[in-house]
Order: sequence, then structure tokens, then C-alpha cells
Amino acid sequence: METLRDEPAWKTGAMKKAILRDLDVIVSSSKVYRAKKKAVSHIEGNHGLQFRRARNYCHLVQSTNPGSIAVTTIDRPTLEEPARFEGLFICFEAMSKGFLEGCRPFIGLDGCFLKGPYKGQLLSALGRDGDNGIFPIAFAVVRSETKQSWKWFMEQLEKALGPLHRFTFMSDRQKTCCMVVIIDIV
Repeated sequence: METLRDEPAWKTGAMKKAILRDLDVIVSSSKVYRAKKKAVSHIEGNHGLQFRRARNYCHLVQSTNPGSIAVTTIDRPTLEEPARFEGLFICFEAMSKGFLEGCRPFIGLDGCFLKGPYKGQLLSALGRDGDNGIFPIAFAVVRSETKQSWKWFMEQLEKALGPLHRFTFMSDRQKTCCMVVIIDIV
């Protein structure tokens, strides 16, 4: 596990050779693959379990960072169906206060793909500080980049920053036109 922690891209063939060299044991490729998968799961943690802890994380953020906004949403059409993760929004009080007190009234919006076992989108709001550096304001993890997810993100951002009409926004206007969402909210 320590070697995997240091070299996450360690190939199963190389692992098999190392086991033979160090322990003088011949193991099948499938056994090495299963052992590697188990070790990586132990190192990285269980992604499904982490998603189930999202509400607890939001509660922890709000209790340890007064004034911060941490919201998670789930979709559960019926009681028989399992709950599905919809979104997680985080804006630490220090980020919103720092932006409002020390940055230009300019917000850049962007979304990017998440890789890993659970796909999704990372939405972010960034400002520009006095030295023209990037200043993080808020971020969210959502299932997909849609008009609805951007609208939800902007509503949460408005709770954190106050009325949005006093800011200038910039986005790359890719698949979802979040500028239309801003106009809808304002």
C-alpha cells in the first residue's frame, strides 16, 4: 500500500514482478488486480460513502465557520426510491467577506468536468483582487451543467453575496448559458 500511495500509477504487471522478487511468490494477474483495487479503495476512501456524508460536511462547515453557506440537495421522487445526489454548494464566510471587502465587483463563472467513479460538474465563481489575482468566491458540485443547476448555483451565490445586479459577470457561455440564468434571477 505504501508503494501505491507513492506511485498511484503502478501497473499490475510491475506489482506482480515486485511480489515475485521481494516475497518469492507467484500470484495471478487477477489476484494482483483485486489486491490493487482493494488497496486503492483503502487509500482513497469509498466515494459512495463520501457522497452520503455530504450533509454532515455541510453541517460541520456551518457550525465551525459561522456565516458560511453550505447546502446540499438530493432528489427523491418517491420514498421507495433511493435518494440521488443533486448538488453541493460551499461559500465560506471568509471568501464572501474577502470578496465583498477587497475585490473588484467582477465575477467569473465556469464549470468543468469531474473525473473519477462519480461524474459531475464543478461550478465555480471567481473574483479578481487588487493585484489582479484570482480570488475564489464559491463552488458547487452538481450532477450536470444545466440551466437548472446554474440557476440553483446563482441563487445560493445571491444568498452569500447579496443582490447580484451590482456585479459584472463573465462566463464562457459553453453548453448552458448561465448569463440567461443571471438575468432570470435579477
